[in-house]
Amino acid sequence: EVLRAAWGKGFDYDAVDRVLRDTPGIRWVWFVHCETSTGVLNNIAMLGEVCKQHDLKLCLDGISSIGSCEVDLNNVYLATAVSGKGVGSLPGLAMVFCRDDVVSGNSRLPKYFDLGYYKEKQGIPFTISSNAIYALNAAVKNGNWPVRFENARQWSEEIRKEIEEIGLSVLAKKHCRAPHITTIVLPETISSLDIGKLLEDEGVLVSYRSEYLIEKNYIQICFMGECQKPTRIISHYLREAIGLAVS
Repeated sequence: EVLRAAWGKGFDYDAVDRVLRDTPGIRWVWFVHCETSTGVLNNIAMLGEVCKQHDLKLCLDGISSIGSCEVDLNNVYLATAVSGKGVGSLPGLAMVFCRDDVVSGNSRLPKYFDLGYYKEKQGIPFTISSNAIYALNAAVKNGNWPVRFENARQWSEEIRKEIEEIGLSVLAKKHCRAPHITTIVLPETISSLDIGKLLEDEGVLVSYRSEYLIEKNYIQICFMGECQKPTRIISHYLREAIGLAVS
């Protein structure tokens, strides 16, 4: 059973509750915490509460949030993350956070997907890159996480204000906006590809080549991993790029 939210909007308690009440046999709920393409950050606490009311397990895709912002997994049964993205280590490792009551027992389940088997073998039952493990360990230990999270939040808020001052809009609604991803909606008369290339020529690197961004005519500014404060006012170059594109 799939519940979809409109682009730029998060999940609503009543809508989730309605689906759970109207659909018998549900045992768990899986959701994307940070929806990268829209910059929406879904509410873990709210979803945890509705799952608690229905005695269901809550499972979280934290690939774009863990390492990029504060994430509370207290009410989450399973969660996933990766070594790249916000964590900022070498890409290639998948991480699964799970409760102590995860057990093996389904003989039809491939061993690589059996979390109980991983637990029995103390986490690593198969050959894995030691270089990737050491790099991940270094990234986790060396990151000043509270400062990194606050910087991303502050820089994104400053950029949002600049964007709105020049007449553009941010896709995600204020109450569900991720603190590290800003998706900018461009007018139909201006190509996101053209704007992205113009900004790139000015030394301002934004996300704009992804298929969904091209299709929707969006560009994105993301603070993931180890970032430095933007030294240039992005709105200045956006205003200039829009003017060049229009002319």
